Amino acid sequence: MDSDKIRGWCPSGLRPMASGDGLIVRLKIVGGTLGLGLAAAIARWSIAWGNGQIDLSRCGNLQMRGVTAATLPHLQEALAQNGLLDDTPTIIASPLAGIDRRASFDSRHIAATLSRRLADEGALRDLPAKFNFLIDDGGQLGLGDTKADIRFEACANGFTAYLDGFEQEYFGPYHPAELPDIAASLALAFLALRRGHEADIRRMSHLRPFHGIATIADESGLIYQLSERPALGPTPASHYLGVQPLDKTAFLGVGLPFGRIVATELIELTAMIADHGGSAIRLTPWRAVLVPLASVEMARDLADRLTGTPMILAADEPRRLIAACPGAPSCIQASTTVRDDATLLAALFARSSETEIQLHVSGCGKGCAHPRPAPVTLVGNKGRYDVIGAGGSPSDLPVLQGLSVAQATDYLRDFFR
Repeated sequence: MDSDKIRGWCPSGLRPMASGDGLIVRLKIVGGTLGLGLAAAIARWSIAWGNGQIDLSRCGNLQMRGVTAATLPHLQEALAQNGLLDDTPTIIASPLAGIDRRASFDSRHIAATLSRRLADEGALRDLPAKFNFLIDDGGQLGLGDTKADIRFEACANGFTAYLDGFEQEYFGPYHPAELPDIAASLALAFLALRRGHEADIRRMSHLRPFHGIATIADESGLIYQLSERPALGPTPASHYLGVQPLDKTAFLGVGLPFGRIVATELIELTAMIADHGGSAIRLTPWRAVLVPLASVEMARDLADRLTGTPMILAADEPRRLIAACPGAPSCIQASTTVRDDATLLAALFARSSETEIQLHVSGCGKGCAHPRPAPVTLVGNKGRYDVIGAGGSPSDLPVLQGLSVAQATDYLRDFFR
């Protein structure tokens, strides 16, 4: 498995990635909707063939950890039988697709059609595994803060298409039924224009130093226009965590601490949801799952049942204000126990009125948990932490080096005073 320790791909069921706690396997869940029966089965597989730890990624994917070379074939067989064994690019869809009346169209069938196209069309199989698509249906929960190589956004006449790195231009408008064809045209243009530079051009944004939007348009056979849209901001956590009305129904937003859920907790959660009449959970790119229910009352009752569990129901819950990667010993590249340390540091935000990430704790300079700058970033270095200045990223030069957790706590207490 030594070759699997090379970083740079999404760890699919067909091509897992080795980490400090074993193999990581990504599950292919198209559109982010997961029935309760399948969710409980995934939890049981995690216990039987992994280490019982399941992560929800920033792309809304579930990843099982701790899989071994001996248990991988059993897991792959189960994934194949349930349509979850695939290494095609991720499709991120609006998490309330099909149940949100504010949405301009229902993206579930569109996402499924695009997924089949990516799997069946030979040329598209050459897309890098990290390449992804996003479908924002214009509903109650926007995806403005979620990056994607090719993103589709609802508009008055259907949808428009934007490319990462080329946000000042767009393609469209198009009818929703055309979305898989437009996605394929733009993806094939990406593959053609990166030919000979595959090592340097792995994402759509990497095309900019080599080609402009006009060249991409010519290659794809599509016509682009200049965009006048304002920059899209994040969806506030207060809009998706806790009890939320949804037309005449409701949903409960349940945050996962640092994006992780233990398999036994997932089994308990699915049982509670079933007791309240729910049938599925919706995965999001916000380290949270949404539980559609028949009424606000049902959502409130489920929220009460979850009180006292590790789940996060409030936007200002201290742990939610910290982005933290798995850290050591889960990650080979980390030298600090990131999530244990982040849990201790969360006490600093007990009285905070903030609702967005305030602190990024990263086990190394890659910054997997939070790709954007944060007010403060701690980066693990030989068992201690370096401090990146305000608004910096993990790869930036530190302003302080070699702090213990206690010293980092004192620094942060003064910083956030």
